[in-house]
Amino acid sequence: MEIDGTEAQPYVLIETGNLPITVGNRPIYTNGRYISKPAPIPLKSTKTGVVYDRRMRYHANIHEDEHHPEDPSRISSIQNTFKAAGCLEKMVPISAREVTRDEVRLVHTDEHWDFVAKTAGLSEAQLGKVADDYNSIYVNKETALSARLSCGGVIELCKAVAKGDVTNGFANVRPPGHHAEINEPMGFCFFNNVAVAAQCLKRDLKIEKVFILDWDIHHGNGTQKAFYNDPNVVYCSIHRYDNANFYPGDPQAGHTYVGGGQAKGKTINIPWPRPGMRDSDYIYAFNKVVMPIAYEFDPDIVIVSAGFDAAE
Repeated sequence: MEIDGTEAQPYVLIETGNLPITVGNRPIYTNGRYISKPAPIPLKSTKTGVVYDRRMRYHANIHEDEHHPEDPSRISSIQNTFKAAGCLEKMVPISAREVTRDEVRLVHTDEHWDFVAKTAGLSEAQLGKVADDYNSIYVNKETALSARLSCGGVIELCKAVAKGDVTNGFANVRPPGHHAEINEPMGFCFFNNVAVAAQCLKRDLKIEKVFILDWDIHHGNGTQKAFYNDPNVVYCSIHRYDNANFYPGDPQAGHTYVGGGQAKGKTINIPWPRPGMRDSDYIYAFNKVVMPIAYEFDPDIVIVSAGFDAAE
C-alpha cells in the first residue's frame, strides 16, 4: 500500500501487534525491511505511568489580572479529564519529587539554580521586576518549588520507563521546560525538565542513547542547545518557524542547524514556514523524517516534549 507515492512501506502502517511490548525489542531496518531484535526482555508492567502533584499549581501569575496561557488550571484540567474518562484507575501513579541541585547542574549553571531558588524570598515588587527583566516569564514565591517538582517529576517518570516499571508515561507537570537555557529562564520555563531527565538517565542508569521529540508549536531552543554537541542524543523538533519570526525567534530553529562536531546530524529541525499545517503535513513529516531517523538511531528511550499548542 502506498500513501506517499513511494514503494516503501509507510511507517504509519507498521503493525504494532508485530512489535511485542518489551524493553530492548526495537525494530532494526535492514535490507529494505524492519526486523525485530531477538530475545526480548519482558517488562515488569505493561501499564502507563502518570505524574501529578497539585503543588505545581502554586506557580501563578501575580503580575497581571488577565488570563495567562500558562495557567495553573492546565494540569488540573488534564487530571480531571483523565479521572472522568476512567484512565487514572488504569494508570500507575508516580510521585513527583523536587529535583536536586546536583541534578539540575547536569544542564544548568550554579548561578541559574541560585536565581530560581532566590525567587522564593523576593517581595512582590521584586518578583515583578524579575518578570520584566526576562523573556516571557512570570514569577511568584512558589515558582521555585513548582519548578523543582516539575523537573523532578519528569526524572522519576523517565526512570520508571527506563527500568521497565511502566511501559510509558505522561508527566502532567508545570512549569514547562524546553525554552529554559543553560543560564536563563524564558518562555514560561525555568528548568529544562526533559534535558535534565535525559542527563540523569545517562548518568544514573547508564542509558546510552536518547531520542527527544518536541512537537510543541514553538521550537525548544533550550533543549537543542543542551545537546547540540552530544552524539548520543537526537533532538527532533517540529515547530512553526516563519523565517525566525515566530517565538522564540531564533535562527537556530532553522533546518540548516543539524548539530555540531561528532553530533552532526543529531539535531533535526522541521520548521513550518507558516501557520495552518494540518494532520497530513505532520504525517508526512513523520513518514519521511522522524520515523526513519528514529529507527536508524535505535534509541534506548524516547522522551516527548508534548506541547499541546500545535493542536486546534
